[in-house]
Amino acid sequence: MDGHLIVLQALVRSYSVLPPGGASISRPLVENLTELSASVFVIGLQIGAPLIVALFLANAVVGLLARSVPQIQVFVVGFPLTLMLGFIFLFFGMPFFAQAVHQMFEKLDTQYFEAIKLLGG
Repeated sequence: MDGHLIVLQALVRSYSVLPPGGASISRPLVENLTELSASVFVIGLQIGAPLIVALFLANAVVGLLARSVPQIQVFVVGFPLTLMLGFIFLFFGMPFFAQAVHQMFEKLDTQYFEAIKLLGG
């Protein structure tokens, strides 16, 4: 992925666009940074949504099981079930996570450079 190289290249390129002491905050810069922050939350939600839904459904099933069969200890059944389901989703979701992180790092260079250009005015 070479994410560290992308960040270093952006840092080196930033000195040609924005000399030291030449920064100014403008409205387009604030809008760009807001969009970048929002995209981080969207990516996080997209990555975590399947696991969140699966764990919610598992807890709902354990809750229904506890109501229908009160003799069962909920913690004895629910905790291992939740752990097992979480690890299964983590195991099968890791390739998708790696792909999402790779796509995010590919966009990172241009997004940082655009923010630095806006910072320069």
